Amino acid sequence: MPAFDNLLIVVAVAFAGPLLLGFFPSVRLPSVVLEILAGIVIGPSVLGIVHIDEAISVISLLGLAFLLQVARLYPSSRLRIVPNRGHVSDLYYPYRSPAVRWIRRFVAGH
Repeated sequence: MPAFDNLLIVVAVAFAGPLLLGFFPSVRLPSVVLEILAGIVIGPSVLGIVHIDEAISVISLLGLAFLLQVARLYPSSRLRIVPNRGHVSDLYYPYRSPAVRWIRRFVAGH
């Protein structure tokens, strides 16, 4: 059974970031910046408190997938799609994208 000590520390830091910024409303800093800096400090590069194990790898992969999906849902305002040439449905209906269709076919076994 894997130990979740490293994951517990990461979750505590992720929870403490916005909490600490809530105590100091005059500090105009996004909580993500504080969380990234804290992750660098407690990670294997600086202090080495947290080591990358299987649970951390899975969570980081899911976070990267979520980040890429969110970035895909917010296209640039300068993006121009010519009617009948671009895939407008992929922008407004992300569940119709080719990647999602492939995953659905893989899971369904078709």
